[in-house]
Amino acid sequence: MREEVIKTKGNILLEIVAISIVVVVLISVIAPCIAVDDNLSEVKRYSENISISGIPQPFENYALTETATLHFSYGWNAISAPVYNSTSMGSLFVGTVPGFYAVSYDNSAQMWQIEDLSQPLDPAKGYYIFATGDAEVELTGTAATYNPSLLPGWNLVGVGFYPVNLSEDQYAYWWNGSLEEYEQTHYLEPGKGYWVIDDYSPWNVPVLVIDVSPLSANISEEITVDTYGTYDVQYPLRIDCDWGDETVETEYMANETTAPVFTHSYTLSGTYTITVTATDKHGLSDTKGLPRNKLISFIITKNAHISSWMI
Repeated sequence: MREEVIKTKGNILLEIVAISIVVVVLISVIAPCIAVDDNLSEVKRYSENISISGIPQPFENYALTETATLHFSYGWNAISAPVYNSTSMGSLFVGTVPGFYAVSYDNSAQMWQIEDLSQPLDPAKGYYIFATGDAEVELTGTAATYNPSLLPGWNLVGVGFYPVNLSEDQYAYWWNGSLEEYEQTHYLEPGKGYWVIDDYSPWNVPVLVIDVSPLSANISEEITVDTYGTYDVQYPLRIDCDWGDETVETEYMANETTAPVFTHSYTLSGTYTITVTATDKHGLSDTKGLPRNKLISFIITKNAHISSWMI
């Protein structure tokens, strides 16, 4: 769908375009193979003489009881519960963690909330615990697993008892209280709370930044469009530059440091509108007015002077 709104004031031409592009990602699934050697007939011959009266069944409700230790230092600590433990947060932390104060993030409302200390820790959630000194708290209970139900936007989640390796195109962020900065990682450690974004959310659109130079040019002189500063939470991004003279260039942005630079020149005088578009792998559009599409409009005359431009 293409919608156009054109406003003219003096020599300034502004065109806003919303473009929806669907990118199909093909995922190849390779099934494991079992090699069969020449001894298959021997295996069959011997197995014919074996009588199996019963096979032990797995324990459907079997769960291991594990013990984990949470570590606290001065400042905010991003933690999660590796096990299911019914003890209230007040009983666990008050008097053990100096200066204890607990908050969490309501993933559905996208807002912080103060924790009810009469409730136990939820292993699916991440928590920020403030402490005025070092402390350790031991938790014993049934091992929890990582199975977050991500909602649109950012989610503060727990890891469970076992480490988790995210896919290469998915990142999580952990608050390092000692360094007072966020660390980006694919590897989630038990006992820590992590920020994970639902990249399928319509809120999560690319943000396109462009710089055009020069502001005046001659016919056949190169004009440059630099997309440095463009970003998204996940890559790659497809960047399309439509020069307005039936010339369209496409580059792919692998990460935030590989923003493409486009160059072009015009051979005829006239009015041209350059349209630059950033599209992620899900084809997300210009949702909620975020600056995904950018337009530059200018007029090239026979004297090769750009009489008006706009970003």
